[in-house]
Amino acid sequence: MTVPGDERRQLEAVGEVLDSVLARIGGGRRPVVMVIRERWREVAGPGWDQGEPVQVRKGVLTVEVRDGGTASRLRYDTAPLLRRLSGLIGAEEITSIRLRVSRRRK
Repeated sequence: MTVPGDERRQLEAVGEVLDSVLARIGGGRRPVVMVIRERWREVAGPGWDQGEPVQVRKGVLTVEVRDGGTASRLRYDTAPLLRRLSGLIGAEEITSIRLRVSRRRK
């Protein structure tokens, strides 16, 4: 049932709503890791799709991978990922990447 004068609202991306709410409560913008997670498939590149960004702390992005072999392969491919992330969120946000093997099965 619709109320007279009440029009259907346009759908908004969750991220835009979250940005707005955080700004109102003084949190500023969304945490960097949320932005990275949202666009991970787009910026990650080959091989990195096997990882999942889990946190950013003091400029270090932690990416969780399923096994040690994947971590070993990706360890040598961090520079291109850092460049892509720099284009997405700015060079000063992420300064290095830490790989962590997941304790849970994927």
